[in-house]
Amino acid sequence: MSSSLHVEVVCAAAAVPLRYALVLHGVFGSAANWRLFARKLALRCPSWGFLLADLRGHGRSLGLAAPHAVADAARDLLRLEHAELGIDGPIDGVIGHSLGGKIALAYAGMRPDALAQVWLLDSQPSADAATRSDDDGSATPRRVLAALEALPPRFAARAEFDAALAARGFAPDVIAWLRMNVRRDGGGYVLGLDLLTIRALLADYFRLDLSTELGRVDARRELHVVVAGRSAVWSAPARARLAALAQSRPRVFAHTLADAGHWLHVDAPEPLLELMAAAFS
Repeated sequence: MSSSLHVEVVCAAAAVPLRYALVLHGVFGSAANWRLFARKLALRCPSWGFLLADLRGHGRSLGLAAPHAVADAARDLLRLEHAELGIDGPIDGVIGHSLGGKIALAYAGMRPDALAQVWLLDSQPSADAATRSDDDGSATPRRVLAALEALPPRFAARAEFDAALAARGFAPDVIAWLRMNVRRDGGGYVLGLDLLTIRALLADYFRLDLSTELGRVDARRELHVVVAGRSAVWSAPARARLAALAQSRPRVFAHTLADAGHWLHVDAPEPLLELMAAAFS
């Protein structure tokens, strides 16, 4: 059984970063989802390195012991500070998308006054997201999870995986994203996700309210919350509360990328890169 996360180190060529930021993907994702973006950010900000982690139950971070709550995923990140990552500098920031954003916020709460940069990328810190319907045909996390749990354990070809999800009504772009988790195993293919772990993580994600953590006074950190304008993750009341908080807290910043959907690093990579490069520089 594994006891630590798989981590990929990204930095600019020939650069020696002075400090590092963790990069956390969303549910059903992996570190690879953010590799290209992290490379571009490292080129803009060579004094920073970026640690792309596979969250528990995802990618190459399989087999971590229960329980599987958001706090446990955050403690996985604390343990990385003492792991042999081959880096020479402190972990001074965290970037989290979707599920990874709530984990990032929990991690920041466990390291008060210790981080310079905390970024939530279209990630809802309250329990608002739990009110979203799974019956509207969209690829909500719970609907995706139910579909993946209903699939056979093995496929003869990746095309069989695609066909099984298409039959359940998922769009080609969603299928292509989920296909990134399919790996060869012997003479066939299997899904490289621990669905039991993910089910527990999602249950805690939807019931956990970390909204008070947004307003916590921290001596060092800048907290940046990026909302995707075309995403349903942030309700109108939640957006209003965030705007009010940013007006009252000088080190809390609210950004909206109006033309981006939930996968904002794919929909609006350049505007997101400009925002982050300015802060990290």
